Amino acid sequence: MVEQQATDGETRRVDVLGVTRLDISWKHGTVTLISTPDTALAGEQGSELVATVQPAQPEGWTFERQGDRVVLRQGEESTLLDAESLADVLGRLHRGHSVEFGSMLRDVPALDVTVRVLSSIASVDAQVMLGDLRAEGVRGHLVARVGRGNVTLDRRQGPTEARVGQGSLHAAQHEGQLEAKVGAGDVDVADLDGRLELKSGVGSVTAHQVTGSVDAKVGRGDVTVRRLAGTLDVTVGDGAIVVEEARDGELEVKTGKGDVRIQGGAIRSLHVKSGLGGIVCDAALAPGGHDLRTGLGDISVMLATSAGLRVDAATGWGDVRSDFPLVRVGRPGPMGIGGQRFVGSIGAGPNQERAPGGDLKLRAGKGSIQIRRARAAEPSAATPSTPYPSPHPGERGGLHPSPPVGPGQERRQGERAPDLTPGAPSPSTEERPDLTPGASRSSAGPSTERGMEGEVATTTPEGGRPDPRLAVLQALRRGEISVEEAERMLEILQAR
Repeated sequence: MVEQQATDGETRRVDVLGVTRLDISWKHGTVTLISTPDTALAGEQGSELVATVQPAQPEGWTFERQGDRVVLRQGEESTLLDAESLADVLGRLHRGHSVEFGSMLRDVPALDVTVRVLSSIASVDAQVMLGDLRAEGVRGHLVARVGRGNVTLDRRQGPTEARVGQGSLHAAQHEGQLEAKVGAGDVDVADLDGRLELKSGVGSVTAHQVTGSVDAKVGRGDVTVRRLAGTLDVTVGDGAIVVEEARDGELEVKTGKGDVRIQGGAIRSLHVKSGLGGIVCDAALAPGGHDLRTGLGDISVMLATSAGLRVDAATGWGDVRSDFPLVRVGRPGPMGIGGQRFVGSIGAGPNQERAPGGDLKLRAGKGSIQIRRARAAEPSAATPSTPYPSPHPGERGGLHPSPPVGPGQERRQGERAPDLTPGAPSPSTEERPDLTPGASRSSAGPSTERGMEGEVATTTPEGGRPDPRLAVLQALRRGEISVEEAERMLEILQAR
């Protein structure tokens, strides 16, 4: 080992020929690891590791080779912060307890050390009790453990294990898996090519430009993921979740308390669950399985006309509003007083000639559901949605599609709207309800509804004649008549 005194600090060198491991145990101060090509430090002693301590401190730290590894240590070996004690510190911080680092480091001076790490070093294990840890361009396997302080990773290549008791974690241009546990502090990851696996007690989490996957569990704090190309699995106890511009991904998002917003991008599979909070989604949903649920809150979804989805929207207490034609059906099992359920197919063509390729299930325990039509590049003014008459007097009414005639529900060329004036001919009984006098009179009483795979089932009056109201609903579902026309027909039938 060669020692060299410098005006701006104490510098020491260690010959590392044949060594591939570096262990660092530092008590108080900032540790900086800088990658250096092997040839840059090749001198008379061959390949060397260089460590510089500031301010200059000839005593209180060691930098030496021990067998097949190099050890950098502050203080005596008997007083080092070993893995077991560090794990205890992390556990206490994660549970919200305080740790008196000042009393633990009463006699330890604050020293900052910079280590120029050769690219031949395949593994670095660094732990800092009180202070920051920085790694710039370091390759190979890295274990970074900090009791109280921040961890910064820049231009990393290789798998990383990070443990932070109290402090933040920042990673940029990281290639390889990043597995992190943070007790209390924010996490910021950008330009990650690999897998992010995170557990955080308290603090916000931001991940930007990730190619791979994100698996995050957060106790309390907001989570934001931008431009993800891959899979996402996020669970938050208390906090909002925002996903922006996900690309062809599969998303699993859960929060106990907080809003969820899925904005932009294209998603193959989306599952969202919020115990207390609203859900907003305007991403392009590819034909597949999608399930959005909230216990208390509103749901708003924007869909393209060509979505190709079977929609099933139900509330325990609240309204359903849709810019697309949907049919109200009964709910399986007991239904709340203010609950509603609507089903239908979007993007299957005006006559259902194309089978939908996916399912979208929307569930709000207490809250409203709104299904909006995605606007084209040059959108025209949309007609606001209009509510159905309330099925329960005194309660909130259901809501129905607003555009009387829109994409996917235009009448066929040359077809006229039905004339409901007295004496006018009625529509064909094959496709339109029979509105001739007496057609709907029956002693069987009013028909009932229940859900049957997206269809509407009604009872048949005595005599075997089909209920004309069923024909109205089926014509509406096929897009052959507008919502206003269906309402007028049903009002006439109801008055008889």
